[in-house]
Amino acid sequence: MTDDYVGPDPRHRAAILAALTRGIARDVDRLPLAARLCNAFVGVFGGAGAAITLGYNQPDRMTLCASDATVARLDGLQEVLGEGPGWDAFTSRRVVTADLRHPTPWEQFSSSARDELGELWVCAAPMRPDDRALGVVIVYDESAEAVDGDPVLAQFLADAVGAALLGHEALLTDDVGPWVLRQKVHQAVGMVVAQLGMSPLDAMAVIRAHAYSHDTTVEATAMLVLDRTLDFTDTGPTTKDPE
Repeated sequence: MTDDYVGPDPRHRAAILAALTRGIARDVDRLPLAARLCNAFVGVFGGAGAAITLGYNQPDRMTLCASDATVARLDGLQEVLGEGPGWDAFTSRRVVTADLRHPTPWEQFSSSARDELGELWVCAAPMRPDDRALGVVIVYDESAEAVDGDPVLAQFLADAVGAALLGHEALLTDDVGPWVLRQKVHQAVGMVVAQLGMSPLDAMAVIRAHAYSHDTTVEATAMLVLDRTLDFTDTGPTTKDPE
């Protein structure tokens, strides 16, 4: 993350993460994790649809999900034209918004998007759970008035999604530390699987996202789950005060 980024306060972090977790837990038997992350992002942030793309300006660029044809085309136009809010968000590592009803820095992209898709509002947030940008989450809607458009919320959600997808090399990986701690993490994953009815991979993603959002480790989060201090349920994660 950039040095000047200040995320939501701890109380709001918990509420945001609870809503994101509920989204990830939906449709576990029908949709892959990436698609559920797209839907969860929209559910929390607002908008009509979202896309998640890794390595935005790199040769191995890969769009993991696009919730509908409109956002898929927005993403595709930027890849073809080499410009747009997604490119700027990836290179600057900052949230970029654009109202395509008005002039933008990307003449070709804006003109093509308006001609094909109409006058949309677009928000692009870089996924940067560590010091590098992993990719971009793009959200669109018919107008900015339909979405709160809070860049702090967009950045926090994008970072949590990045952490859930790929883990965090320093804080969120379960591949470091003594064997006993790794065993505890696997036990916690099993508990989250039972609580939310999802796969172990998805449960690990939830634990990683929670750890990232609270600036802690996967191991520490796992211990909270095992102690039943942290409970992931249909109402979202709740942290009980110690007695």
